[in-house]
Amino acid sequence: MRKEIYFFWIASCATLMIVTVPYLYAYLHPGSGYIFGGFLLNPIDGNSYLTKMYQGWEGNWSFKLLYNANPGSGAYLFLFYLFLGQFARFLSLPLIIVFHIVRLIGTAFLHYELYKFITVLFTTPKSRKIAFVLSIIGSGLGWATILGGKLTSDFWVAEIYPFLSSYANPHFPISLALMLWLLMPKKIQRKYIFPGFHV
Repeated sequence: MRKEIYFFWIASCATLMIVTVPYLYAYLHPGSGYIFGGFLLNPIDGNSYLTKMYQGWEGNWSFKLLYNANPGSGAYLFLFYLFLGQFARFLSLPLIIVFHIVRLIGTAFLHYELYKFITVLFTTPKSRKIAFVLSIIGSGLGWATILGGKLTSDFWVAEIYPFLSSYANPHFPISLALMLWLLMPKKIQRKYIFPGFHV
């Protein structure tokens, strides 16, 4: 069991590095005359999340449409990102840094819930390891269509693919992890306090 725990941590940390290195590279090498905005996937949505976080950073708990001629009085929407903005202000950290830290924490949470879910489905360590790796870095067979100039959902629907969701934002991996948590029988939930350790 201890070897399986080590495998979990190595695979999970390696995946976290894989989804971090491209961001670091883009930040360090944006290209002449360019500034990296902080997003590699869907920058339009990404900047809308920063706008929500900025409203939280300003101390707001209600969301307003700032890019509208009539932003309205605000509503209690997007509380997750408003909270992250409040948290960034509390820690005196840039919004984009908090965004990516929480994205990585959410990815680690997703890996943990995937591991628990896989231990219910597979009985041997080898099958669990294979299933775990395929779950955290796999997608569909869309890569096989790239040469034909086709773009399939596993390259742009980040909400449903753990690896792609890890690139996109914090709420995708957290949402997937919570769905797995809800699907897990409660007696299994009580057994796991840490990957590989039962109570």
